[in-house]
Amino acid sequence: MAVRPELTFVPGDLVPAVGSFAVWVPGPDGGPDGQDAAGLPSATAVLGFPDGEPGSLPTIEPADGGVRAVTVPARIVPVLAAVRRLAALPPGSDWPGWSRPAASVLGWSVAAKLALELVAAGRVVPT
Repeated sequence: MAVRPELTFVPGDLVPAVGSFAVWVPGPDGGPDGQDAAGLPSATAVLGFPDGEPGSLPTIEPADGGVRAVTVPARIVPVLAAVRRLAALPPGSDWPGWSRPAASVLGWSVAAKLALELVAAGRVVPT
């Protein structure tokens, strides 16, 4: 996996649960090749997500011994479209190092699996 996209949850305005995931690639100008939001469908394809909509994500990055606020290009994917793929990802230890997804993707994969397990067991009732 040459491109290691990151995954950030963006809560909805009124109800956080109706938010979305921002798929983005760290690095200068949004990625190793200076890609913009138009070049990110390849990052969503790496994860098996739909292309989503172009957008941006405010975040921070290391700079001169500290951090600075930046806005990176991203593809915005609805949570429901991403959960199925996240739940299907194998655990991080099952991936060879050269193709392992970013830690944020693996973390959201664990969260999706746990949420689906709790719903299936009747411990959490979705509304």
